[in-house]
Amino acid sequence: MKLSKIQSRFTEAITRKDPSILLSPSVELEFEPEQSQAIYLDDNVNSGRDALIQTFPVTRRLVGEEYFQTLSEEYCRNYPAESDDMLRFGDRFPLLLLKLSIERRELDKLRFLPELARLEWLIQSAYFADRDTNFDFDALASVPMTAQPHIIFTLSHALSLMFSDWPVFEIWRAHQQAMDPQNQLSLDGGKEWLCIYREAEKPVVEVVPHEIASVLGEMMQGHCLGELAGHCSEIDHYLPEMVRHGWLSGFYLDQAA
Repeated sequence: MKLSKIQSRFTEAITRKDPSILLSPSVELEFEPEQSQAIYLDDNVNSGRDALIQTFPVTRRLVGEEYFQTLSEEYCRNYPAESDDMLRFGDRFPLLLLKLSIERRELDKLRFLPELARLEWLIQSAYFADRDTNFDFDALASVPMTAQPHIIFTLSHALSLMFSDWPVFEIWRAHQQAMDPQNQLSLDGGKEWLCIYREAEKPVVEVVPHEIASVLGEMMQGHCLGELAGHCSEIDHYLPEMVRHGWLSGFYLDQAA
């Protein structure tokens, strides 16, 4: 019911001194229920498509505007938004692309697309991740030598790690440098670890050696410093660099030790 009709009914109830007017059946709907539902779904699809355009610009450029719209509509139908926070909408878009890359022949030449979308999603996640606390160097220095093996590091909210079979970092970077990815597209390379994080309020993508990726992976699983040192002889060298990049936000002592 429109606001004007509600106001009119309220005025009538006061004039006639008859509150039952407010309880009478509502006036005719502006749309039939089926029409209202269709409009609601259309609005959701439009909002979802706009969010996907913002999050996956390189993917969109490679498949073209028309095909990306088709993909967006399919995604919105299968994975409708679960909240009003559309900036975080699209987490399963790489999974949809993986499924479609197996089913649809037209995507054979873009087999790297699910990984590229995964990278774009992690970049989006890094940008909107919660802020981290500053690393407390004084607290770390005060940890007794005997307790240091039980240190467990906490990682930045913005930090992610992914392994890429395809050279998606080079494809993504080509787009950032205003080059035409379609003309420069090469599937040579890949097989590398990518670290995605935030620096000076901007997402950063960096190729990292297998050794660093392995250490970060163990940290993500909650391994303590003693375990890390047992698996990596260069841990003393890596830790200061990780703190400098903002990958580590703090630490605590393993209470189970």
